[in-house]
Amino acid sequence: MYNVFIGMDLGAKAGISVIHGDIMLSHEAKFGGKEEPLKYKKFWDHICEIFDTYETYKPIVYYEYVARHLGTKAAHAYGAYRMILLMACHDRGIPCKDLSVQAIKKAATGKGAAKKDIMIESATNRFKPDWELTDNEADSMWIAYLGREITLESFEADESCGPLRAFKRNGSVFDDSDRKRIQKKD
Repeated sequence: MYNVFIGMDLGAKAGISVIHGDIMLSHEAKFGGKEEPLKYKKFWDHICEIFDTYETYKPIVYYEYVARHLGTKAAHAYGAYRMILLMACHDRGIPCKDLSVQAIKKAATGKGAAKKDIMIESATNRFKPDWELTDNEADSMWIAYLGREITLESFEADESCGPLRAFKRNGSVFDDSDRKRIQKKD
């Protein structure tokens, strides 16, 4: 059974959220820069630091799988970040699973094609952070949350999971007592 759920929205500005017990930690990390190898090394170091923190708690990683980019450079960069994540997970024996953009948006808003502002609004309403979310943080929160729901459903252990609380900086907290199950379609 996994005890830590890591959600990642990959990119030069990556959203990263971690659910550990009844706490969700979230942040946006920036890896951009003109020197391409350096930004990928920064990404590697950052995710390895996160993995080092939670490795003993049996983490599982979920990330947003983007099948299509409009720009060639964006597609290449996403592919590099994705490959680095997959390599880091494989290197440490941490399971890593993808979630489609549409699945994340549908779980968050009920629509598979929700815009960024709607995703931010849904994350703000659901997780009640005390800071203004970026679209990357909002996405990563929903990725971690959906990953946890999918994982717990597959282990039939939802009853053992208490309410979820999200916090950052000043420790804003909320109780997730109205959590709804993710319905699987056969």
